[in-house]
Amino acid sequence: MEITIVHTLHPDVLKLLQGLLPQPAEAAQKTEKPAKLKQITMDLKEPSDNDTTTNGQQAPEITLELLRKTVQSKVAEGKRDQVKELLNTFSANSVSVLQKAKYQDFYAKAKDL
Repeated sequence: MEITIVHTLHPDVLKLLQGLLPQPAEAAQKTEKPAKLKQITMDLKEPSDNDTTTNGQQAPEITLELLRKTVQSKVAEGKRDQVKELLNTFSANSVSVLQKAKYQDFYAKAKDL
């Protein structure tokens, strides 16, 4: 058995309902597929002497200021004696007297403390 019900709406109600529906141009805009997202991957390995930055340039130079900040953070962590021993292995009694040629090696070892 099949029952069909027909209901007639007042024209004002029809206009109101049609105003709530998206217009054909708006519907086309809403049904467009979103743009594909680029997939980004990152390699999280520790940098080495030969590493380059993401735009192909050589990694930044280790500066005296960077060495001082690194040493200060290690001292703040309670590793003052280890920092002193490391300085002694580089024949220096402070960071400021380190030879520039030894900055990279010192920085790498200081980070590992």
